[in-house]
Amino acid sequence: MNIGENITKFRKAQGISQAVLAEQMFISRQSVSKWENQESLPSIENLIVLSGILDISLDELITGEAYLHFPYTFGRLRHQTIAIIYILLPTLMMLLFFAAALSDSTQALVMIVCGICCQFVLYPLFVMIQPFQLTRLYTYWQLSKTGIHCPIYQTTSFSRYILPLKSLFHRSEKLVPYHDIRSIKVDCTAFRVDPSIGTGIINAYTPRMLSIMYESFQLVVSTKNGKEYILDLQAYYQADSKERDMLYSILLFLKRKQIELIDPNKLLPTIKERGSVTDKLYSMKKR
Repeated sequence: MNIGENITKFRKAQGISQAVLAEQMFISRQSVSKWENQESLPSIENLIVLSGILDISLDELITGEAYLHFPYTFGRLRHQTIAIIYILLPTLMMLLFFAAALSDSTQALVMIVCGICCQFVLYPLFVMIQPFQLTRLYTYWQLSKTGIHCPIYQTTSFSRYILPLKSLFHRSEKLVPYHDIRSIKVDCTAFRVDPSIGTGIINAYTPRMLSIMYESFQLVVSTKNGKEYILDLQAYYQADSKERDMLYSILLFLKRKQIELIDPNKLLPTIKERGSVTDKLYSMKKR
């Protein structure tokens, strides 16, 4: 914990000089300089004033990490209505073809086949190549003051196709109290080939660019009675997302709950810096 470095970081983020900060606090610029150079510490009263001027919480000022407001939901899509329309679009197209089949009996078979193709060909294609991570309609999770609300689902090769539809009808979750959790593992699995590197004839386009391939990135929650729950971290892959800003704070919070954090790939420093965990993984594979 380095309060001086935190004051410097948040002061510069606000575009405030030492002199301006000192003027707003009715103290000398030398006092601010001493805090930032770790020659002295601000009093509790000054910390409260600092948090107000810098527009951050006391917790964030002291720890340097974003403050968790409970309940905190991780990974929920911001534009759920648009995502749901995207899911239902193939079904709507199928119904339109069926309606056309009823109005024109001579082309009924062709229309019915086209309608079925819309549902069973376009839907998987929309899920695979799309601007949203549609599984997040189901796999988002929530931190509360007492525990983690974990979604209940199985991770299979068909999950990405089933979970978006399942979220429209029924979503199961379980509250796992913090005192029941034994450990949490940060789990990210690299592919054999980095999908951000172009392959084949057209190297300008990559599977990651087209949203075809994303590495599995999750927290594996292990309870004291031997059960496991999966917390999806796909939202972290969006560089400007709130989830990327908050993940390290969440992990620190869980550690303060006396929960063992397991980090086999040593990704915590990268997460702390809001960096790319996949770049870290593939750089380790090259060694």
